[in-house]
Amino acid sequence: MPKIPDTTSIGNTTFRRPWRVPAGLRVLEELISTYPFKDKTSSEFEKELDKKLIETGVKESDKPPSDWNGRKFLANCTQYGFIATRPNTGNKKYKLNDKEEDENLKKILNQIPNIKMKTKPFSLTPLGVMFKNTESNGKELTAEQKDIFLKALFHHKQPSPAQEFSSSYKGETFYPLKLYIDILLDLVKRGMDAWITPGEMAAIINTYKTNNIKKIIKEIKEYRSKFKLKKGKEKTFARIWFKNKKKRGTFGTSDAYQDINITAPINTGLFKKRGKKLILKTEEKHKAKLVSNYKYKYNNEKDYEYLQNLWSGKLLPFEDKNLLVNEASKIKQKLYERYNIKSDEKVNKKTNDTDLKKIYYTNKDKYTILQEHSYYEKQKNKAPEIIKILKNIQTPKREIEIDKEIIKAESWHLEWILWRVFLAINSFNTKVQDTRNFSVDDNFVATSHAISGVEDMFFEFDDYVLIVEPSFKTGRAQIKDEDEPVFNHTWKKSKKFPKKTVYTLFVGNGEKIELNLVHHYKNVFYAPDEKEFYGNIIPMTISQITSIFEKLFHIKKTLNPISLKEIMDECLADKENLKPTDWREKIKNVIELRIN
Repeated sequence: MPKIPDTTSIGNTTFRRPWRVPAGLRVLEELISTYPFKDKTSSEFEKELDKKLIETGVKESDKPPSDWNGRKFLANCTQYGFIATRPNTGNKKYKLNDKEEDENLKKILNQIPNIKMKTKPFSLTPLGVMFKNTESNGKELTAEQKDIFLKALFHHKQPSPAQEFSSSYKGETFYPLKLYIDILLDLVKRGMDAWITPGEMAAIINTYKTNNIKKIIKEIKEYRSKFKLKKGKEKTFARIWFKNKKKRGTFGTSDAYQDINITAPINTGLFKKRGKKLILKTEEKHKAKLVSNYKYKYNNEKDYEYLQNLWSGKLLPFEDKNLLVNEASKIKQKLYERYNIKSDEKVNKKTNDTDLKKIYYTNKDKYTILQEHSYYEKQKNKAPEIIKILKNIQTPKREIEIDKEIIKAESWHLEWILWRVFLAINSFNTKVQDTRNFSVDDNFVATSHAISGVEDMFFEFDDYVLIVEPSFKTGRAQIKDEDEPVFNHTWKKSKKFPKKTVYTLFVGNGEKIELNLVHHYKNVFYAPDEKEFYGNIIPMTISQITSIFEKLFHIKKTLNPISLKEIMDECLADKENLKPTDWREKIKNVIELRIN
């Protein structure tokens, strides 16, 4: 039975990496095509779906498949309009007609005949098919994928046929995307900082189910005024605020959903983060205002009309020819002005809408790739900034400054700043976006750690290959989690580059690398082919890497791929014949001799 949720949430926490949803939809579609729905319960189908998502690598999990996780993925895709609404079965068998079609879905489609889709349970909608057919680099959303999320969230309302509340709910029907836009635009009008913090999302905005922002803005103003008088973390303050205001539910639940409620609007391309705060992109404010000014329908909208709009994948109501031409022309112009790249596509009012969209997507993605290359080229001149972050990341509080915001560094921030170190050293042959396996935002700041099963960073130079594996972990966790995976990544790259020496830098936290890990790295490893493999893995601390970069790159200006290789070769020389303590001491001495 549907409930009235204590906390507003867009989707759920099942898929933290939205670019994996298309692959998940492909898995779902294939499973649906052969699944014996008539003989199975919904619970059995959901467990099988979770199993397939894990097997295909769409989802990372070391736990057995569960119907709960499968159900969460289906609910997420339903709310976004990527798949048909859930059949009303509870945990029983599906109600199908003689053709094994979902009777409820057939009934809906009879009311909206212009929606063409398959009729088995959880079939992909036109919007879902559109999303399924997209591909990304496995780390970020493409321009087209962001546009699909915008289509979904523009129509997304709560409650709705795709996200039902209990029949006892007597409150408003509200549109979260419009709500966030209206809050930020209103803050500008009031001369207040136009952002939403995680604490404000958890303690205030998530607790309202309304389109009327007056109460929300009033509470945000009061919250900010009192928070300025306090010292300490905002999360602690937000928890106290939530309790004192006697909000419904628990702060823990609301805080758990603040992250996805910040991420969801970012996925549309209209928003971004500044530090941890949600803001509107300057270049997208015109589009955000179109969403804000659109005359949404509320309680008087028919269910079938809503599903038609949500599922169709058609242009949004405000996307007229003028807007489409302007968007496509603008990105073409930016490519030419900044990178002197001309494109031959015709952009005018005679160009059809589909072609205008394709021109925008292609050039927007091309522009993003070029921007990342420009970011890479700038790093050689950013040594003081990089060194400052490296030093701050080693302090007990791990507080670093990003976009003029002081935040506590997460594991992905360590990956990001070390990535910048090796971008600064320069002269590698790898495409910039292929040097990292973690996700970045529009400012190329990491947003999540590297995906499982691959190295964190990879650089191919003329004479060798370098893997970089950073970790904040210490003690037993450092040994447990950084032993076999690091060896496997090194071995796989050795197979891929048989004519080049493969080095791996493990960069660990603390004063010393754990001795047992040093012991493992210096000894033989038995690869999946059961052959002995001595990996060229060099364990160093964050402090040691900082010293190398500061003294040799920034001050002496002698660090380059060749001198880096020399340092690694010196560290590796005769390691098999040394005790772990002696090898660790040798690495320390090599570094000290080089930097002094």
